[in-house]
Amino acid sequence: MLEQCLEELAREFPGRAFQVAENIPGEPDQLYTVGCYSNREGKVLRCYTGRKITQYSYHHGMASVAESLELPRAVVHAACNLLEGARFHGIAQVEFKYDARDGQYKLLEINGRSWLWVKLAAYSGVNLPLIQYCDLTGDSRLPELLASPQRNDRFFVFDYHVRRNNLASERQRIAELKQSKTLIPAMDADGEWRLRFVHGVVSSLKLLRNAASAEP
Repeated sequence: MLEQCLEELAREFPGRAFQVAENIPGEPDQLYTVGCYSNREGKVLRCYTGRKITQYSYHHGMASVAESLELPRAVVHAACNLLEGARFHGIAQVEFKYDARDGQYKLLEINGRSWLWVKLAAYSGVNLPLIQYCDLTGDSRLPELLASPQRNDRFFVFDYHVRRNNLASERQRIAELKQSKTLIPAMDADGEWRLRFVHGVVSSLKLLRNAASAEP
């Protein structure tokens, strides 16, 4: 099977290099994020930590539910060392997966950009886009933003992905989180009812289109 797969890749993508990696076992709630902002000199100024709880598609996809939480210092230091070693400048998401077989956090990827649920970081006291803006413009708010503590009493829900998954277990996780944490919706903001309305309409249209395309 492996040889067949490699032959197909070589045929479809001639001259391209690729990587084969082990699929680490575990549910989506074992996917952890260290989100960072690094300045022009490649020094990490601030980090945020959180994890996915569920995603769409469920096994390999984008977050549908995520939460802010503290990670071991060694994991954060590893992410910072990677970014500073590369002299990276900007916002990055360093993603790890916890491997219960050996108790290690395994590096999955580095996304050199903001990620889908970066809003949760901002609502948890680590506003990476604003930190980047203040650093680039010399805004006097930067020291205050860097010193702001991270709050771990917030969680994020992308309702469209939850509706696509349509899993009772996912809805139950959301209900449980609401008992101890504040919900941060993906497409909502105080006073922005138009944004909420448009998101609801577009999400409904997507769901109808997907349902229609799935019919025989």
